[in-house]
Amino acid sequence: MQSTDTATGRHPFSFTGSGGEYFRIWIVNILLSIVTLYVYSAWAKVRTRRYFHGNTVLDGSAFEYHARPLQILVGRIVAVALFAAVTFGGILHPFAPLVASGVLLLVLPWAIWRSTMFNARMTSHRNVRFGFDGGLGRMYLYVLVLPFLPLIAAAAVGGMLLATDAGGSAAGGVFALGVVGFYALAPWVHRKLAEYFSDNHRYGRAAFDATLSTGRFYAIYLQSFLLAVVVLLVFAGAVIGAAALSGLTLDGARESLGEVIGDDTEALAGTAILLLYPLLFLVGYFVTAFFRARIRDHLYASTVVDGRVRLESTVRTWPLWWLMIGNLLLLVFTLGLAWPWVEVRKARFFARNTAAFAPEGLHAVIDDERARQNALGEELGDAFDMDMDVGF
Repeated sequence: MQSTDTATGRHPFSFTGSGGEYFRIWIVNILLSIVTLYVYSAWAKVRTRRYFHGNTVLDGSAFEYHARPLQILVGRIVAVALFAAVTFGGILHPFAPLVASGVLLLVLPWAIWRSTMFNARMTSHRNVRFGFDGGLGRMYLYVLVLPFLPLIAAAAVGGMLLATDAGGSAAGGVFALGVVGFYALAPWVHRKLAEYFSDNHRYGRAAFDATLSTGRFYAIYLQSFLLAVVVLLVFAGAVIGAAALSGLTLDGARESLGEVIGDDTEALAGTAILLLYPLLFLVGYFVTAFFRARIRDHLYASTVVDGRVRLESTVRTWPLWWLMIGNLLLLVFTLGLAWPWVEVRKARFFARNTAAFAPEGLHAVIDDERARQNALGEELGDAFDMDMDVGF
């Protein structure tokens, strides 16, 4: 457990769970979910969240998760029914999967919104519940409307151009602009969504407040793209340089591979693609680690609770990349049995790199909110069990 720095008011998070301990919970959850045809998965989710909440510690006190399995089961039954209709509905009627997909798309923002509200209310620290007050309309705006506006506009204009005699090439240009607009708008939409989630959370009645920078989001997106290009070029240059130093030419490499797998062109192409997979994983994971670390650090640095508690994230690209690669290797070489250790490693890593700054001490905020909440009370509701990762 990390100690509090009383001089600066820095209160680091810590995670006290272990892979072996969680493995016992996880394997029982898996077996009972199989035996009960997925019904037990709601109980499994509650047990898992209680374990991870109960082992996440801030200022000497663990978080708590108060949900009851039946509250989650109802939403899961509806979700499974919709997914089943999408997957197998075509057996009953050709249009069933299409209708079910449309319903699922329309339900998705509501499910994420309701789940966010539910999970916030079910979480507490020192007997003070969290909450989420975001409006459903803004969830639909940020998830289904704003991201696709350029594509919708391009489809509308392009459709009208196609109706004209010489509108084919113009329509193609409009569609291309729509795709460009979709990607150009993504950082701004991401910022709006992240701000929506942060600003509408509360601890008791103490509001979260995030002041995020649109320019910072665009910079992170652009840096991530350029980093991917640079890393790919560096890796490609390293491979070509190593081949040149060893005196291996392209024809020589082909002949060497031909001796092993023959002269089958498709086999040679398949082997080349197979050899590129590790490279793509390394590059993809590195860019993902860079993106996640920068977004998370910016979100936490920009978030204040009740005007008195400032959050901090110190995630860095290289440690996060090593964590991701290590977790992948653990899963591959254990055929998935290392999943509990992977989850614990992630929880410990992110807790270790998270802190709250409270110059007055956390007890000042907690005591105020405990007094308010005792008079207010909280209602409970059920919800779908869905999450959206915007960086927190």
